[in-house]
Amino acid sequence: EVNNQPDEFSATYCAKEMKMTVRNRFEEAGADKTKWVSENEAVVSGIMMRVIALIMPGCFRKQSLKYMENFKAFAEDGRDLRKE
Repeated sequence: EVNNQPDEFSATYCAKEMKMTVRNRFEEAGADKTKWVSENEAVVSGIMMRVIALIMPGCFRKQSLKYMENFKAFAEDGRDLRKE
């Protein structure tokens, strides 16, 4: 885990049959702009998670994108999309 804010925040989340590693880096991209680089790796170990990953290969990507959009709305506009 890395907590070097505001430049980087990375963590590993473990659940039954799955391990998700997320690395978030923030870089200057000009005046009042920030480039957000997010690298995500999901490792599944159980038969059920492997089946889900085969049947719905985009489900992890979709969920990560949703979290990124929520964070962007909060960072730019102060909105909490969980309540909308």
